[in-house]
Amino acid sequence: EGGLQCGKGYKGNVNDGNANKAEVSCGGGVVTDVVFASYGEPTGTVCGGYKESAMCHHPESLNVAKKACLGLKSCSIDLSVFDVNVLPSTCSPHFKYTVQCSNVPVTRVDVEIPIG
Repeated sequence: EGGLQCGKGYKGNVNDGNANKAEVSCGGGVVTDVVFASYGEPTGTVCGGYKESAMCHHPESLNVAKKACLGLKSCSIDLSVFDVNVLPSTCSPHFKYTVQCSNVPVTRVDVEIPIG
């Protein structure tokens, strides 16, 4: 699928199979850009409308996501790389991302079948 793809991840929730990672998938396309990434307390609920928290945002968020995902159909962003000591102690961090995916290439085949 082309267009924007969004998602989230949480660090340290051992009861969740997605603990410490955020999974990104572009279907048959590839990640062409990481539009938004924030480990902290990003706001917003609509894909494409996420915003960084002024008080709780890890400064390496975008770099980590780009390094993990650019040019790939799917990737897993390892949330364990984020040092929580960089964030205020009052922060309850999680991760949100928005990536731009390329369109899936369409192959057209014209075939003539003789009848008779």
